[in-house]
Amino acid sequence: MNFECDIMVPWYGDFARRANAANATARKKGAKGRVTWEQLRDKFVEQRGLCAYCETDIFYDLSVDHIVPFAKTGSNDISNICLCCKSCNSRKSSWDVIEWRRHGWPKRP
Repeated sequence: MNFECDIMVPWYGDFARRANAANATARKKGAKGRVTWEQLRDKFVEQRGLCAYCETDIFYDLSVDHIVPFAKTGSNDISNICLCCKSCNSRKSSWDVIEWRRHGWPKRP
């Protein structure tokens, strides 16, 4: 894959650390799927470096979120992952996106 983009992308080690953490948590919870650092990097570029929920810049505040949480039988596949800010990820907790939005989140800055 030829990797070109017009936004600043964090160092690959940051993506590798987050991919390893997501994979370890998935194994511990018995969830299926595995994510690579390349998939997370591509997701970052696809989202233009913005939180998937509140659209703030996540260059220094990057968090991996499972759209359907493990607690609700979500997988660790890239199709179930988005990148968001730590604030949105901690507020979302184990809610799915529909429940979370029903409760009025995210609150846009």
